[in-house]
Amino acid sequence: MLWNGPFRRRWSLLFLAVCLVALPAFPSTASPAQNPRNVDATSFGSSVHLGPDWLFHPGDNQAWAAPNFDDSQWKVVSSNRLLPDYGYRDLKHGWYRMHIHLRPGTSDLSIGLQTIAGSYQIYANSILIGSSGDASHAHFFFQASLRTFPIPHKLLDPDGNLVLAIRVAMGPVGSRGPGNSTPIQAGSRVILLPTSSAAQQITESMLHSTLQDWIVGCFSLLIAIVAAALYGTLRNRPEYLACTVLLLAISGSYFIGILQFNSNGALLPTTTRAFMNGALYAAMIEFVRLVLRLPRRRWLVACQLTCFLAPFAQPIAQNVGVFFYYPGFVLYFLPIGIIFIVLPALLARSSWSGNREACVLLPTILIQ
Repeated sequence: MLWNGPFRRRWSLLFLAVCLVALPAFPSTASPAQNPRNVDATSFGSSVHLGPDWLFHPGDNQAWAAPNFDDSQWKVVSSNRLLPDYGYRDLKHGWYRMHIHLRPGTSDLSIGLQTIAGSYQIYANSILIGSSGDASHAHFFFQASLRTFPIPHKLLDPDGNLVLAIRVAMGPVGSRGPGNSTPIQAGSRVILLPTSSAAQQITESMLHSTLQDWIVGCFSLLIAIVAAALYGTLRNRPEYLACTVLLLAISGSYFIGILQFNSNGALLPTTTRAFMNGALYAAMIEFVRLVLRLPRRRWLVACQLTCFLAPFAQPIAQNVGVFFYYPGFVLYFLPIGIIFIVLPALLARSSWSGNREACVLLPTILIQ
């Protein structure tokens, strides 16, 4: 039996650890509220986190980048809330503004942005200093990594006044579906930082954001090597081969996730990760089938094929158009949801019949 002998406890603990580490971390705490019309950054040191409150206005007008523009009628919005909560929906463009007061003579200054939904251009005292994506029209775009843009010293007036303006091309979808895009969200970071430390901040941000992926990816790869070695010595146990494929797919999915983190929504790493996730689900079904000694019935093969193709639904829907957003959502989650009902049911039935292997596998599947 697969789980009899000295390997039973080790395999169950290792697989449980992978599942537990893969659970999402709690979000970081929000920044203290600032008045976006008068942000005091005179004590600027290593970095200043901007927000969560911003001045916001829907539409598109280049004059809104000017520091002397009258934005007294603009609404104050919080990044801790979605724009639809303020009545904004189906926007093509929008502008964020913030008035910042620095120490006179401040130099070596950059602005950093991370976890921004939608393309954008950023202006410092009316001058364009950087962009991400194509801000000329709305399309699906997500910048997960930290990007920094230097603010030339000559753009700061002698009193240290700085007006940041961010022109955003809204994505077609948000967390509540089409027309609900919110570029600067609760998980977004907008910071002022010294240009000299920008490279270090980018590296630290990438390591912090991808550390979980590195741990789970390397851990899964290590167990996959062990499973492959076991299959090499026990060729009559195909479940070890299925477990190897499963763990390699888990590892590959996390490693590609690291690449995807820095790709700003590029299609190739997104579809490659979809391939890995599809292989993961198909291998998981095969692994359970072999452990339970079930025949390869047509409905199981159909489930494997459907679950392999399901992860492709979301990247295709995001790049085809808003009309396919909800169908893509359903085509992805429905097959996976069904499988995570069917597999525990099969394992529970086998456990009830006295199968020890099913007893060990059932909690890990439930955690997944």
